[in-house]
Amino acid sequence: MNQVILVILIAVMAYMIFMNVKLMRKNKNMKRYFVCTDAILNGDSNANEVISDFIYNETSDELKNKARVLKMIAELDQGIDALDTLSLLSYDDIILTNGQLDKKKFEFNSDSFFWTINVIIKAYDHEQKEVAEAIKEKLAAYEEYPLFKNDVVVRLIYETDKAMSGYGDKGITFFEKLLSGEYSEYTYDKRMIGFYKNVAAAMMAYLKQPLSEDDVELIKAFARMKAGKVMLGELGLYSTYLEDDENGTDEHLDDYLAQDEVIDADVKIKDSEDKEEDQ
Repeated sequence: MNQVILVILIAVMAYMIFMNVKLMRKNKNMKRYFVCTDAILNGDSNANEVISDFIYNETSDELKNKARVLKMIAELDQGIDALDTLSLLSYDDIILTNGQLDKKKFEFNSDSFFWTINVIIKAYDHEQKEVAEAIKEKLAAYEEYPLFKNDVVVRLIYETDKAMSGYGDKGITFFEKLLSGEYSEYTYDKRMIGFYKNVAAAMMAYLKQPLSEDDVELIKAFARMKAGKVMLGELGLYSTYLEDDENGTDEHLDDYLAQDEVIDADVKIKDSEDKEEDQ
């Protein structure tokens, strides 16, 4: 009996060591990925080269495809045709496991869909409308999954496209519902819902729609985040809504910065650890 227990203990220890090594390797890869994210957040002029180097050396298809979303942003900023990168982009590796929608994976990679919204905006602003059209075609393949089709961030991609192209109601109805809290019919990553409201308020401002005081505050807070600066800058709204008070702080700013960190490294690394433990 003692030998059996010993064998079991050794097996458990071996498994724990294996999982720890796997987790450390994944976190190391994630940290390298966040170098790409930082290049976009900081507006680095060499962002395209940094991301290209990451993709070339990375072995994880999931991270390579997340990086390709960022690469399109860098390419659009430089006036480079982003269709070649888009042709290589596969959202499969970002949201699917064994051919099925993986809810945890989808939520973990929700930042990639936030960045996809930025790609849509930049595509229109840099006269590469065909990039936006091609993205919608790629996403259409996943509409068979209700969880994907009805997710707030996916709807934001489509509604932002309508806003930028001037199609239909320009997304106004959806943006208003999101800002008023009427989104119970949709699924969403709870960590990101504040971020999504920031995006909705920004798009309403871009469309020159009436804004409540709360909506204006959302945009001002968004302007203080690096991710907000990227989007608002492209929409031509950054300088309008960037506002520093006398103390250089805002009593609610910490709440918004916590959302910004979802796009940044610290929270994502912790998330990867939590998900690894769940598995």
